[in-house]
Amino acid sequence: MSRSTGSRIVVQLNAYSPYRLWSLGETVPERIARAFPTVRVVQSHDREAFLRLLPEAVVLYTWSLPRRHFARARNLRWVHTPETGAELLLFPELVKSDVLVTNSGAVSAEAAADHAWGLLLMLSRRLAICIEAQRSRLWARDRLWSGDVVPFSLEDRTIVIVGLGAIGRAVARRAKASGMSVIGVRRHQRNDVPDGVDEVHTHEALAEVLPRAEAIAACLPLTPATRRVFGAACFARCKPGCLFVNVGRGELVDDDALIEALESGRLGGAGLDVFSNEPLARDHPLWSHPRVVLTPHVAGTDPRYMERVTELFERNLARFIEGQPLLDVIDKKAGY
Repeated sequence: MSRSTGSRIVVQLNAYSPYRLWSLGETVPERIARAFPTVRVVQSHDREAFLRLLPEAVVLYTWSLPRRHFARARNLRWVHTPETGAELLLFPELVKSDVLVTNSGAVSAEAAADHAWGLLLMLSRRLAICIEAQRSRLWARDRLWSGDVVPFSLEDRTIVIVGLGAIGRAVARRAKASGMSVIGVRRHQRNDVPDGVDEVHTHEALAEVLPRAEAIAACLPLTPATRRVFGAACFARCKPGCLFVNVGRGELVDDDALIEALESGRLGGAGLDVFSNEPLARDHPLWSHPRVVLTPHVAGTDPRYMERVTELFERNLARFIEGQPLLDVIDKKAGY
């Protein structure tokens, strides 16, 4: 702890954004200070204040902690991020340290799953064609009743959900409610089977289960092991016409392989919320591809998001003060 503050825990709040949606509410600092009298709450709304206060912080609630400034965080014991993933925090110095990292993945799960499901429905019901036709005041029924763009139902079809964290499990519940067969893929085999999932396999079995999929939902975190996992070899094993949705991280996908699979018809469509480079370059071919529906990395968006993240932080702060294990702790070596 900071010597200058005696036994009081210094909590630095740095979770502010140009967008009100992603900033702490004005009453949050006072609320935390009132609820935790052993804590001294400090705020940093800009870089100068962040750097000035960082050496005192025992607890840091922040969107980011740049690697070059980590050495200044001499008293730091715990970082909480409002992010779903924590890859931006997992630089070598922090990974090797004793600093705990917690994230907010479960908070965005329902919104992100709604978004993934919306993308899948857009693709299966061919709604992008309808929206395009609406703008041109065209009655597109003939196009939708002929050729290979006929809308279809997801009932009795199989979805492979790659990544069974909070988002993947929420997607599974929606898929099962729609009458789909649900295959889950996760890193480790365990005895528990999440609600809505019919089968669970490890990542080593991904190549074996992909040929059964009529839809794939990518819900993985980004780690060295998952980078570009959806590449040419993966798409080659898909059924012709398989749908692909990504609400995980853009770097999970090899863009060139994805476009090739779309062009060949190996993939019948792709719903993408995340991209290797964001914002997506204006000349990128995914913008205009007829089989693609894309959104600008907004899957987890919800007006209640920061309030719910703060409630999670407060629950964890109580546990931290009492010396209890924290919730949603990141395995820094595994990356999630």
